[in-house]
Amino acid sequence: MKTIEIEEDLYLYIASQTKHIGESASDILRRLLEVDDQKSITDKVDTVGEDNIDERVEEAITVEQSPLTSDTDVASPIADLMDYFNFAEISEAGSSTKRFLSLLSGLHAIDGKRFAKACVLKGSKREYFSQDKDLLLASGKTSKPQAIPSSPYWVITNTNTARKRHILQHVASEMGLHEFQIERLCEAV
Repeated sequence: MKTIEIEEDLYLYIASQTKHIGESASDILRRLLEVDDQKSITDKVDTVGEDNIDERVEEAITVEQSPLTSDTDVASPIADLMDYFNFAEISEAGSSTKRFLSLLSGLHAIDGKRFAKACVLKGSKREYFSQDKDLLLASGKTSKPQAIPSSPYWVITNTNTARKRHILQHVASEMGLHEFQIERLCEAV
């Protein structure tokens, strides 16, 4: 296994080509470069020659940049979460509930329309999101709904950290974020 350094935009492009959860970078590159197995790679290296392999790799990979957000219903990934979230500040927020609310607020700020579509999440007996605090209270006396800052939404907060991560993962996934971005958000809870 080798480690290579690549620029951020190239990394985001490779990650955007993920077909299923858990697909490795090597699997993605094999698919993009149309390389099936080790023998195919060896054959390609032999025909290229080791002297100019770095140049050939750079030529083989082209980067298409997509806009940060889109007006269409097709989910486009968020290019750099660091532009939207101050993870250092979030980590100092204290409780997991405060971090959870801050992250949800950031997702709403990124794209309110996608956020609205993404927060139709329900448990077996509870509503998780609503624009009406009383609706959340009616679905469970101990739900402890709190307002998501800078949004019209409320979310239940009387859940453990794992459930908060699950809720955040669902919303981020429905909004079209990449798996590695979702993992970064969930780690911040």
